[in-house]
Amino acid sequence: MKGLEVIRVQSSSSQERDMEKSLIHLREEVLQGPACAGLVAFIPLRQADMPGSFAIHLLWDSEVPAAQGSVLGWNLVETLKEFGLVNHSVWLAVPPEGLSLDTGTQNV
Repeated sequence: MKGLEVIRVQSSSSQERDMEKSLIHLREEVLQGPACAGLVAFIPLRQADMPGSFAIHLLWDSEVPAAQGSVLGWNLVETLKEFGLVNHSVWLAVPPEGLSLDTGTQNV
């Protein structure tokens, strides 16, 4: 199942340079470290019109989605807390056959 883990960080504009450096370092560390099964992409982002606002998108393709987030995602959340407020969410791709509206499970 394809999924997207989104980690958003709101830091002060004075920490913007340090935050950018940290995101680049974290990306290199993850991509050069032991393989994370199912990780397709690690995309660091900076919001165009809000200084100090950053995000990391982790794109996954794995058999069992981690509804509460991956170990990698939670480790990144803990690491990024030093820069400011952190929000972590997990998004799952809607399969072609759709979802059941009452439980979020696939229709049969």
